[in-house]
Amino acid sequence: MGREKFSFKNLDKPKIKVIIDYDGTLTQEEKQVDQLAELAFDTLSKEILKVPKEIIKKDYYEIQHKILTFPHKHTWKVNGLSACYSNEGAFVLNTVTIQEMLSRNEFYKKCVENFFHKLDYDPITECTNYLFHKNSALLKPIFRDGVRETLIEIINHAQIQPIVMTNSKTDKVEKHLKTLGINRRTVNSSKLEEDLEKEKITDIDSGSKSSSEFKQEEIRKKGSKSNKFDYEIEILGDTRQYHMDLEWDHYFDHPEFGKIQILPINKKFKVDLRRPVYYQALLNQAKDGLKVITFGDIFSLVGSVPLMMGMDFILLKAPYVPAWSEEFVRKHPNGKVINDVRELIMELEEILNH
Repeated sequence: MGREKFSFKNLDKPKIKVIIDYDGTLTQEEKQVDQLAELAFDTLSKEILKVPKEIIKKDYYEIQHKILTFPHKHTWKVNGLSACYSNEGAFVLNTVTIQEMLSRNEFYKKCVENFFHKLDYDPITECTNYLFHKNSALLKPIFRDGVRETLIEIINHAQIQPIVMTNSKTDKVEKHLKTLGINRRTVNSSKLEEDLEKEKITDIDSGSKSSSEFKQEEIRKKGSKSNKFDYEIEILGDTRQYHMDLEWDHYFDHPEFGKIQILPINKKFKVDLRRPVYYQALLNQAKDGLKVITFGDIFSLVGSVPLMMGMDFILLKAPYVPAWSEEFVRKHPNGKVINDVRELIMELEEILNH
């Protein structure tokens, strides 16, 4: 008779929940960004702008050179607000470069406006989102060292509940994690239906199917764990950490500045906190009473709102992480900085023991 696989999950209930970002946190996006840009040139040339690829490529790199000369003056703009700085991530730099290239060229801008209709955002933002989701799904994942071992250790830990929460689409992340032998875990149908009504508001899990159709399909899959996978993790995609809302009336308490919507970093940098979609997603994750820790590579997108909500944030010091971001997180009482994904479990254990 074979020995049954042992899991620490049988011994205890979770005490903390760790929300893990995907692109750039679990993956080496700095090694993928050139291919992502090339795919974007193809899509823009063939589908949207209908101009030779080499012209687009030349314009792209000229704009990017200007951005990198003064990166703090260039940001990812969404709904007229800055979602993050241009150099906080490799994929972000690609997005900001395309955004500015399309915005500055009147011909490009008109082509984009003619191509994108029925919009959630302005045509330029719709275009950059389309390029990212379409083309990043074509990239083969390049995981950071130790990702598989770290995820499995967290999955098996009795007191930790992990969830991957990302701007990428759920199906892309699910497909990538399966290459590590880790499947997507689906929650029970009653919880799924309850959460759906709230998540519809935030437009999470949007795609070719309506939200209700998508979730009904998930409900039908209830209990359908694949025999091919020993490990499972929850994945929540399209959480739109970048979604900004000028009209959002929520303020955060700051010990020095009082009620704020914009977080001062230093004399040169500040981070806009008006992110109602991400805020609601975090509230949904905290409603079960577990202590929430977030983990990611981009402070503005992943860590700023959780820190202001009183949650812990662990910053992965990826090669592109700017100094101001690292310095701010290190100084914050709820902030930690690690150099390697494999250090994550140690930090989580420390939180559990305090």
